[in-house]
Amino acid sequence: MIRVLIVDDHQVIREPLAFMLSREAGIEVTGQVGSVDEARPFLTDIDVAIVDLDLGASRGVDVVRELGTVNPGAHAVVVTGSTNRDDLEEAMRLGARCVLHKGSPWKDLIQAVVQLGQTDGLLRLPSSDRSGKARHERDGESGHPAHHAGSLTPRERDVLREVASGGTDKQVAVQLGVSTETVRTHMAHILSKLRVNSRAQAVMVAVRLGVLEST
Repeated sequence: MIRVLIVDDHQVIREPLAFMLSREAGIEVTGQVGSVDEARPFLTDIDVAIVDLDLGASRGVDVVRELGTVNPGAHAVVVTGSTNRDDLEEAMRLGARCVLHKGSPWKDLIQAVVQLGQTDGLLRLPSSDRSGKARHERDGESGHPAHHAGSLTPRERDVLREVASGGTDKQVAVQLGVSTETVRTHMAHILSKLRVNSRAQAVMVAVRLGVLEST
């Protein structure tokens, strides 16, 4: 059974999400809270925490930090509408394993919870428990995204930047003055070049490698 904690300061988001997750076989929602203080009693006894970065009076990254301290075997899924890449980078540095944007399909979030609960993570990030040699060998593999990020075209970087800001295909198309089909084509190329399977993973890789930095 995958034990899940939902941390979001909007009840109108927490309750439907808890309902959807509780309908899935093998998932138990152990709590749904709106702040860091409310989350603390649950952190030691969960497998996955779904955390909104913007919790109003508190910060979602603090939940990610404390989870990594008191329950290092658990995983954090960050759900955000924020366009602040510093927040995303901090969350991932503190141990977040997956980033999804608000407005993503329910199935994407459910899939992330299931995969994180059953495996060692959707996309492993560099961590202190790995030796420098291991990281060096991993980064030297020909299939590592770092070896392919440089092949992204300026327009593909523009598309990925807009997606990272939470834009839908239609919104990205309007922002860039192209068709939605063109946006989808660019995303297909991006996923292929970064050797990932989803937009969420593409955003995580892009943030890690600095691909989203303005040029």
